[in-house]
Amino acid sequence: MLHSSLSEGISRGYVRPLSRVKYGPSEVSRAFRLLATRQHRGRILLKLDEFPPSNKLRVQCKPDACYVLFCGQDIFGVQLASRLIDRGARNLYLHYNTPPGYLSYKMQEWKKLGVKVQMSSEKINSQAKVHKLINDAACLGCVDGIIVDATNACGSETEEIRSTIHNLDIVSRKLFQSLRYFTLVTDDNSLGLGICLTRQNDGYPVTVVNIGHLKEVHLSVTCVLFISYCLFFFYFIFIKYSHLVWS
Repeated sequence: MLHSSLSEGISRGYVRPLSRVKYGPSEVSRAFRLLATRQHRGRILLKLDEFPPSNKLRVQCKPDACYVLFCGQDIFGVQLASRLIDRGARNLYLHYNTPPGYLSYKMQEWKKLGVKVQMSSEKINSQAKVHKLINDAACLGCVDGIIVDATNACGSETEEIRSTIHNLDIVSRKLFQSLRYFTLVTDDNSLGLGICLTRQNDGYPVTVVNIGHLKEVHLSVTCVLFISYCLFFFYFIFIKYSHLVWS
């Protein structure tokens, strides 16, 4: 019904394409800033055919190394693990306080690809427990990357994650001088920032990825699309049955 209604609206001319603004590959940040301000109308498009795509990946994983992921309670950690596998990782150690049901299915898929995956759900509320977990991960291979998913943290979880980051910083400095990646993914600018700045000043690898703005953009785009569909539906009903009302 929706498809036929949309086709009829296009043919009659009262359903028109949205206005759009185009940005080139070098202006991606401007496009996201415009989305975040919510002051645009219509679509914001990225024109990517101006430059040939680059096949070089910014993150390239070693197949004989191990990558440790401390995941939250959603499937973001699973998606992140899949990205690491796409970039060459073959040894993963995942830590979940509450593993999602989706994880067991993905682990079976990864093992079919030849990926070794171990998972832990033990409490790591002390430096000794973090030390033991990292040593267990090192049995899969030399730890090359540590990634902490601190998104959606609230209440007591925030302090637990901050303590975990602190302990990981201390343990990784002692055990793995050749560590290439120490990454914190967060939607809170203050969470773990001091620890990461200290690592940077001391010459240790560290990356902070803040996705707070992306979540706001996703929410705003979802709301705009929902409102647009509702307006179109009511407008179509009004056009289609207005003759019955006036008669």
